[in-house]
Amino acid sequence: MNTRPPSDAPLSEDDRITRIDNGFRVQVSDEHVVEVWRYLFNWRLVSTLPTQRATAERGYCFFGTGLESLARAIAAGLAWKDPLRSDPPDYDKRAF
Repeated sequence: MNTRPPSDAPLSEDDRITRIDNGFRVQVSDEHVVEVWRYLFNWRLVSTLPTQRATAERGYCFFGTGLESLARAIAAGLAWKDPLRSDPPDYDKRAF
């Protein structure tokens, strides 16, 4: 039996939050990739270029390693409209 409400369409492959080593991938496009990485004392929201995944273009801290900080970082990553030229909403500190 399907318990999903009829108005809840399944997510496409591009809409899914993907688990990666040490975090989550929240956005992928031809211009950028947005990921949330776990650090020792916080979660960090980063944007990278799709062709250069080893280097991050921008990084923003969300203090704490709990679920609330993770949820804030993922929500900011999903709402971040222009990761290469703007700041995400609701971050605690710009790392670089």
